[in-house]
Amino acid sequence: MHHDVRELEHRLGNGLAPDDDRPAGAGRRFVRTDSLLARAERRDPKWAMPPTLRAWITFRESRMAPSAPASYTANLVTRGLAHAGRALGLDSSNAEALEA
Repeated sequence: MHHDVRELEHRLGNGLAPDDDRPAGAGRRFVRTDSLLARAERRDPKWAMPPTLRAWITFRESRMAPSAPASYTANLVTRGLAHAGRALGLDSSNAEALEA
């Protein structure tokens, strides 16, 4: 098993899941999850899972703020596409990154 997968699975299983739709504290959860994934991405820049998950988290974050200014949403979309682009650069057949 990959060196960070156990920690990542543990954290994602303990309230940091990117598909958590509860509004209270969601922003903090997005930031903490993204931070964990960024750390995993730095530790193993050839592993496509962290940027793929970061793309999905950013997408989920953008969907939780429907009344946010367009510039806020555009920034999230730009960040999400950058994450997906890095994942696809590592694995061009990564279906999750393509979908994101």
